[in-house]
Amino acid sequence: MTNAHGIRPITSETRELVTTYLTRKWQTAQIMIRSEIIDCAVIAGFIALDESGENVIGLATYIIRGDACEIVSLNSERPRTGLGTALLDNIKQTAIANGCTILRLLTSNDNINAIGFYQKRGFDMVGLNLGAIDRERESFKPDIPYIGQNGIPLRHEIDFAMRLEDF
Repeated sequence: MTNAHGIRPITSETRELVTTYLTRKWQTAQIMIRSEIIDCAVIAGFIALDESGENVIGLATYIIRGDACEIVSLNSERPRTGLGTALLDNIKQTAIANGCTILRLLTSNDNINAIGFYQKRGFDMVGLNLGAIDRERESFKPDIPYIGQNGIPLRHEIDFAMRLEDF
């Protein structure tokens, strides 16, 4: 599954690029989702590389459990070009092909761009995990900053979901 943005599934050949990219961007390839540490360097996903084929310009990872697909990470180095939407669409198509009925994800309360991005693409806010990032900071990653994007205190997670039965 490759498209105009050069998006392709992550393979053993691109795993090192994934690890390097996530470590550079987030200091680790591990992300805590719903109190579980998930290593994005080993789970399924999609990658987009620049024209040289050496630099990651987009990355999305996910896990499928039962009838739910959870987006674990979604990053685009080329905002407002359709790359993030294309990565999201690849995951959505994969989820549907695997019989999933729900697509879900978490984002932080300070990530205003992501909150708007997901709502514009059909996701609904279905929950607010108060203090979730505070707990992650205490138990898993003490270097999570206290102030996030736009000067907003970084404390909570917003739970988004999309029903896939209509697609």
